[in-house]
Amino acid sequence: MAIAIPPTPRTTELGVVGAGELTASQCQDIINLHKDSQNPFREGRIQQEKSFKANKIVRDVNVWVIHETHDWVDALLIEAAQEANTHFSFDLTGLIERPQLLQYQSPSHGYDWHLDIGNGDNSTRKISISIALNPDGDYEGGELCMFARGETSIKLTQGLIAAFPSFMPHRVKPVTTGERWALVCWVHGHPFC
Repeated sequence: MAIAIPPTPRTTELGVVGAGELTASQCQDIINLHKDSQNPFREGRIQQEKSFKANKIVRDVNVWVIHETHDWVDALLIEAAQEANTHFSFDLTGLIERPQLLQYQSPSHGYDWHLDIGNGDNSTRKISISIALNPDGDYEGGELCMFARGETSIKLTQGLIAAFPSFMPHRVKPVTTGERWALVCWVHGHPFC
């Protein structure tokens, strides 16, 4: 006779969920953080083997790493993560990496298909959060695309907080005119087994 501990079945989908919304004023305050010298600038990088390298064909974006003195940003993101986790029920520990302010300036290749979860420090990412910061009329392109049961394209409106499992394939389409600002972060927990 087989003996088993019955697992708890999942009752919700593991897709993109809305996890709150920021005001236009909050979005502008976050965009303005690129002017603060505490937030270091770097080119967008991708993980290759055991290091991170710039590759504008794959990830064409300017990045500012938000310094921990801007803990009001962390508080907004933790609140969003808690809201998202009501759908996911993941075992979370919090923000291990600093959030990133992103600027896609046209013409930008965007960010090709990728997963946010990976090796090393990236192996504990559980929830990815993406927030569009400027009005969508400021740019063309830049849609967030997810791949679950085929490709789904999402044009995020200003302030909308989108959250999804870090193992979900996604990309940012090329920005063809204007510039797209976004805030992204990853909420960590014990690695998926």
